[in-house]
Amino acid sequence: MKSNLQNKTLSIIVPCLNEQGDLEKTINTITSVIAGAQDISDFEILIFDDGSQDQTAAIADQLARDHKYIRAIHNPQTMGLGHSYREGVKLAKMEYVGWLPGKNSVPEETLTRMFDAVGQADVVLVYILSESRGYFRRLISRVFTLLMNLIFGMRIKYFNGPCIHRRDLLNQTPMTTNGFAFMAEINIRLIKAGFGFVEVGLHNRDRTQGNSSAFVFRNFLRVLNLISKLFWEIQVKDRLKPESSYRRRYPVEANG
Repeated sequence: MKSNLQNKTLSIIVPCLNEQGDLEKTINTITSVIAGAQDISDFEILIFDDGSQDQTAAIADQLARDHKYIRAIHNPQTMGLGHSYREGVKLAKMEYVGWLPGKNSVPEETLTRMFDAVGQADVVLVYILSESRGYFRRLISRVFTLLMNLIFGMRIKYFNGPCIHRRDLLNQTPMTTNGFAFMAEINIRLIKAGFGFVEVGLHNRDRTQGNSSAFVFRNFLRVLNLISKLFWEIQVKDRLKPESSYRRRYPVEANG
């Protein structure tokens, strides 16, 4: 199912946890870039407040009141990025679904390249060109990427960044983790199934307020569990089936 490149529609999910200093900036950046994207005919923004303890919820509600294309959704407690994304996919109405963090870390030039790439392939991936994160976080990220590529026989530059997917594919893709590796799971499943992707470089800027909780011991255990599960399901179980092709789980034809 190829999209009409002149008439694409896009849902953007914005998960946020205690992002009172950056959320409005994030939304303004997204809106500004989409307004200048000639190939996107309609869009919506779904803000997910993930149990914030600051003024994030109030800011999200005000943005939704001020702009009809924005919806604010509030998790009763902190549920994790994966949960907010999964719920956002269920609520999304547009042909393509993307996600962006609420910490205003993706510059306008990267968003422009991301939105320009919509429709060129089934999946738009973002990889890091330069960033302001600390050495330890960069090291963990690189090790994770190397490990995923090695285990699953892939050559992806980055697994966990902001992405854009066809909504029909997401609706058929298992999403089993709420941790920070939720996007890695989706991308591995779709790319191993044979769907096409393009990669867009990102000059990352770190959050201006707050701290990231991505690399904590609990998340480390969740990632190990996810890797084990995906390895068994994709690399072992599927290959033992007659005429095994992971892509057979997805009846929708891939773009080239």
